[in-house]
Amino acid sequence: MKNFPSSMLLRSAACGLIAFASACNLHVQGVSTPEGNPPSDTQMATPLPTVAPAGAAGQVEILSPQNGAEVPAGAALTVTARWSGGDAIEASLSVDAQIAADQPGPVPAGQEVQLVWASPAAGKHSLTVQFLDATKNPHEASIEILVSASAESGTATPASGGAAISFPSLSEGATLSAALDSAGFAQAGVTLEAAGDSVKDIILEADGLQVARAHNDSSVHPFRADLSWTPYRGNGKYTLTAFARTADAAENHFTPVASVSLSVDVEGIPAGTLSLRDRFIRLYSERFGLTVPNPPLARYIRPNPAALDPSRWVSVVYLGDKDYEIDLMDDGSAQTSRMAVNHAEAGLATICRPTGILKMLVVFVDYGNTGIAQDQAFAALSAAQSESANWHQAYAAAHGLSAPLLQINTTPAFVSAPPVPGEFLTTDQIHSLAGFSTHDFDLVAQVDLDSGATLAAKYHGLGFTRYGGCLPGGSAQVNLFMTVQSTGDLDTGLYGSLLVHELSHNLGWQHWWPTGAGGANDQLIWNYDNSAFAPLFFGWTDVDGDGTIEIFDPTPYGR
Repeated sequence: MKNFPSSMLLRSAACGLIAFASACNLHVQGVSTPEGNPPSDTQMATPLPTVAPAGAAGQVEILSPQNGAEVPAGAALTVTARWSGGDAIEASLSVDAQIAADQPGPVPAGQEVQLVWASPAAGKHSLTVQFLDATKNPHEASIEILVSASAESGTATPASGGAAISFPSLSEGATLSAALDSAGFAQAGVTLEAAGDSVKDIILEADGLQVARAHNDSSVHPFRADLSWTPYRGNGKYTLTAFARTADAAENHFTPVASVSLSVDVEGIPAGTLSLRDRFIRLYSERFGLTVPNPPLARYIRPNPAALDPSRWVSVVYLGDKDYEIDLMDDGSAQTSRMAVNHAEAGLATICRPTGILKMLVVFVDYGNTGIAQDQAFAALSAAQSESANWHQAYAAAHGLSAPLLQINTTPAFVSAPPVPGEFLTTDQIHSLAGFSTHDFDLVAQVDLDSGATLAAKYHGLGFTRYGGCLPGGSAQVNLFMTVQSTGDLDTGLYGSLLVHELSHNLGWQHWWPTGAGGANDQLIWNYDNSAFAPLFFGWTDVDGDGTIEIFDPTPYGR
């Protein structure tokens, strides 16, 4: 298990530098470790044995689609669920409180049922699966999904520029054969073909979860790709959705330009093989001693061969005073890590719980070479805080929440010259030069106004996270850092870099976590994409279908 080291892991958003700091004296190790791989005693695991764990007694579980998933209109939607509380006499699916499908019993305990919503209509919908026990008592679970408008299943949805995508060798309802690879993962193959001069890559989703990607390295048109993907629930029905995407010149931002969907039935995975979901359940028990019946999971796909972080399946839960992460690497090994939430603990880095009101002191350090005045810096911070508030209010409204999950209250301060150029401010320096005690704040940010990027050049990155905030007695050091080299950086970076990207790191986020619900467009591609909030792993969604988002749930993740 790797415990992200306490004092204080420095994470560079720009260059992948990792170093350790004691108090405010940063010491960079002789050989820096790439981002996402801190020095640790990571446990390696061989592929797990194929013995399925028993489900939680009385638990109704909606296995697919995922809560918060986006699915296309025009294609029948298969909802897969199970109940472990005993034999059921009936199972049914309701959409917005109206019966859409039912299946008469008997349904043996723990057996998956597949209920089909024949004609999903565009819009946001509540899906409820109900099982009736032998005495006709109902047991149910609910999720919310978004049905987006698209063409009929199996046909490409073209966009401007003539882009289109198709499954040339599959038809609606086709059967796919899967087999286990050397790491014990089930793999099924599909072929995709995208037309259009702007297509840069193809992304494949299964029931709303990103599962495979192919990059158009040679810029050939049409672009044809053979993809292998993991049916993460095991055998059964899946809705596959493929996206053809274009990108800017630097490929920092990808935009879908066409999509296609169809349903398939996967078979061939040997009986007794642990599904990916059940592997995570088992690992939470083995590595952490935790019972997590409904772990959130997502796929990270290395965007290019030069990217620092390798592909993996990821699951993260916030339980009690820690967050717990399990990474299932493609070679079958498992990496685990923990962080301390809102408290100091020997051997662990401290992060903030991703909810509530956070007080942040933002100290501008003026190197005198940008022409940015104090009032200009303060006004830009105020605008960034307003943009942050608007985003969190919009997220709350879109998900039926009565108030934002996170609120950042910033206080600006200004230091007219760096006491030690190229170094982080100490708490004493902040108190004497700016007049604030860091202990009155949850987080302390340092923003260097420096066209020469003196500190950034020393530590090889324009933005850093040092963790260690949100302690009971307030912050004892600078927790976030960014460099502003020009007015343009000031106008865009304070929100995207400071109040999103580096803040998210202080909430526990890692670059391989999804930035949404785990779909095709929920992965950080890099370099200037700052969409770093992670609703799925932050507990901002209802993973276990009990009607309460996990960060507020007294029985999170179906516990």
